Amino acid sequence: MRKTVTIAATLLSILTLSACGNTSSKSSSTSSDSEKTEQKKTEKNTITLTKYNKIKVGNSLTGAGGTDEKVVKSMYGKPESKSETAVPGASKKGTSYSWSNVGTSLKGAAVTTEFLDGKTVAKGYTNFESSPEVTNAKYKSIKLGQSYISVKHKLGTPITESIAGSGTTSAQTLTYSNGTKSIVLIFTNNKLSSKTFSEL
Repeated sequence: MRKTVTIAATLLSILTLSACGNTSSKSSSTSSDSEKTEQKKTEKNTITLTKYNKIKVGNSLTGAGGTDEKVVKSMYGKPESKSETAVPGASKKGTSYSWSNVGTSLKGAAVTTEFLDGKTVAKGYTNFESSPEVTNAKYKSIKLGQSYISVKHKLGTPITESIAGSGTTSAQTLTYSNGTKSIVLIFTNNKLSSKTFSEL
């Protein structure tokens, strides 16, 4: 369990790095047909919250049950960055990719997915521009032991999310923030194990 929590912490640190947007531009001589083709390709690879939620996270040590790397890339498009990451307890290193080509349902976010042996073992995003209202009352209404799904259903889409591993060795972190208030929730095995409320 500690190994998976370590992976989640590693992913969170990766997610704090801002992803660079596409800065390439087309020359004026590009034909309209080519522009339309490029636009369709861009729309196809735009990362939406629905696409993000479709990616399954597998076992943190083997990747079993995780979405295949090729499938993720076909949905997300070409990654903007790549890095190797040490996976505690695993004999091989993992590979992390980042994207920022997001749609309005993830506006402003940078998405990261980590793979081991070509299978998803962690995923997350950071800096989503929209956030539900954060209040002390909402924070107090969330109790330790509550399920990850029930908390998300109650609070809504967080501005930052990190998921690592699956099943009994899974770990999730959710962050809600708007202005001066923030709530950070940490789950182990899909159950809330730690919560923090802060106000500037």
